[in-house]
Amino acid sequence: MNMLPAGCTETAGNCHVSWIFYPSLPYTRNGKPDVSGAAQIAVAANSQDVQFGYSSTRNAATISGLNGAWTANNPLTGTPAAAILATNGQNSDGNSLYIRRDGSLTWTGDQNVNGVSLHNVNSIDATGTIAAPAVSASNVDVSNAVRTPSTLYVQNSAGTAPAPIDAGAAAVHGNATVYGALEVANIATPRASCTSTAGTTRVAANADGSGQLLSCLYNQWVPVSGPAPRYQYYTVGYGSYVPAPQCSAGGSPQILLVPQSFYVNTTAQINAYSSGTGPWTVYLTDGSNANIGAQGVVETYCAY
Repeated sequence: MNMLPAGCTETAGNCHVSWIFYPSLPYTRNGKPDVSGAAQIAVAANSQDVQFGYSSTRNAATISGLNGAWTANNPLTGTPAAAILATNGQNSDGNSLYIRRDGSLTWTGDQNVNGVSLHNVNSIDATGTIAAPAVSASNVDVSNAVRTPSTLYVQNSAGTAPAPIDAGAAAVHGNATVYGALEVANIATPRASCTSTAGTTRVAANADGSGQLLSCLYNQWVPVSGPAPRYQYYTVGYGSYVPAPQCSAGGSPQILLVPQSFYVNTTAQINAYSSGTGPWTVYLTDGSNANIGAQGVVETYCAY
């Protein structure tokens, strides 16, 4: 095998392969070189990709192709006549037997790399299955689906613990079990309009970052605890101070006063004063605004 043309280099990758094939002995009949028989074999064996030649009695040191198309040195010891040689041609490319470095020829069958590694590979495009006990990649681009026969685990590089996932929109067609805190975005504003995908309910946190959860109820963001969740409960008497609840954004502090344990003349009246958005002072009086010594209960809440 030879690399040609003259002056080409392996580094430049501009070489072709010329090969020759020949028996170790000349073609003989009755123990003597048979030039005529060698010529008949050469004529019969020539094809488009392989060229046969032979050495004659006149010039046994040279192998000549048919019709003198090419010549080559007789490679046999003693340069006998009737030496038969096959070649792909001095000016032809024998790389069709091999994988070319420039990628101009492709494999025609399955390859077995004998368990060795392939390093410095750029892209791998597969039309079939890629099977491996472990796949390590800095980026994975999946155009269709990731399939697993059972649970799909995402683990750290050592395979010793779960690893976090940072993803866009995700659809879970089944129950989701969270073994840690569930964090949702602070994007909802009470009573602002919203929409949910058919068959689902959207949940988000109050945009003020207070941690209040809201759900999309009848196309409006409403606190999960209800449109008027109770904030605190107090037992009060005349002159009791009741602090206003700390409402998340969009909530209005409210108070509900229920007098209890009191007695007044049946012809008198009872007044319970606690209005506005707080804080409040509670007054339980009769018709003359006199303290009647009553007690009561107060519920504060935030209305949305």
